[in-house]
Amino acid sequence: MKYPDDVDFFYFLEQHGWSTCLIYVEGQIFKMGPTHIFENPIEVLLEAFTSILKGESKSEFVWHDEPGEYNWKIQVIPEQKHKVKISITNCELLQSNTKPSLEILEFEVKLNLFCICIKKQMEKIQEMLTEASFKENRENGFPHKAFKEFIGSLPRKNSYKSLQHRSASLHWTVFKSRLYGFAAQKYSIKPQLKNCR
Repeated sequence: MKYPDDVDFFYFLEQHGWSTCLIYVEGQIFKMGPTHIFENPIEVLLEAFTSILKGESKSEFVWHDEPGEYNWKIQVIPEQKHKVKISITNCELLQSNTKPSLEILEFEVKLNLFCICIKKQMEKIQEMLTEASFKENRENGFPHKAFKEFIGSLPRKNSYKSLQHRSASLHWTVFKSRLYGFAAQKYSIKPQLKNCR
C-alpha cells in the first residue's frame, strides 16, 4: 500500500438479522452483507481480533451471506508485529460508473489502527441500541460480552502519558524532599550562628 494508514471500517446493524459492512482502502470501497442467521458476524469478528490482540499470530472466520460467504484471514506480519495482513473473499468493489464486481480484498494495516476503527463502530451501535426505536428488531444483534472482552484486550489508552505523569510526580517528590531538606538545614544553622556571636 502506498499509504499504509489509508483504511477505514464501517459497520451497520440492520433489522431482522442482517448487517452491512464497508471497508475503505486507498480510495476504494468494498461491501459485504453478512447474515445473522447462522451466527453473529459481529461476535466472530470481535473474537478473531481479540485472539490477535492476546498474542495469536493468525485468525480465520467466515461471514455467511445468502448465497455465498466471506472468508476472513488475519495474519500478523512477522517482520512488523504491530501490523496485520487481512484477506477477505467475495467483497463487492463499489464503483460509481460500473456494476459492482466480486473481489478478494487484501491489505496491510496497523493492528491498533484497525481495532480503533472497529471499536468506534461498535460503540456507535451500542449507543444507538439505547434508543427504543432503533433497538426494535435488533435487540439480539449485538454481542455485549464479546465486545467487553475485545475492549479489555486493547492496549491501555494513554499508557505513555501515565508513565510520563508518574515520572513527573517522582521528580517533583525528589525536588520537594531536597527543598525541604535544604530548608531544615538552613533553619537548624541559625541558632548555631546566633550562639557564636
